[in-house]
Amino acid sequence: MPRIDVVSLVGSAVPAELRSDGLMACWLLMVDGQPKAVPLRRETLRLPARLSGC
Repeated sequence: MPRIDVVSLVGSAVPAELRSDGLMACWLLMVDGQPKAVPLRRETLRLPARLSGC
C-alpha cells in the first residue's frame, strides 16, 4: 500500500511562482516520498459552496 503524505511548505520553501503571487505557504501531495501534484494553494483546497454548506 502506498504511503501518502501532505507536506506543508512555508516561506522560502514555497515555489517562486507562488511567492511572486504573495503566497507564503502551500501544500504538496507526496506518494511514497515523491511529489504527485503541483503545490496546492488555499484556493485549490476550498470546497465548492454547495458542499461546504455556505
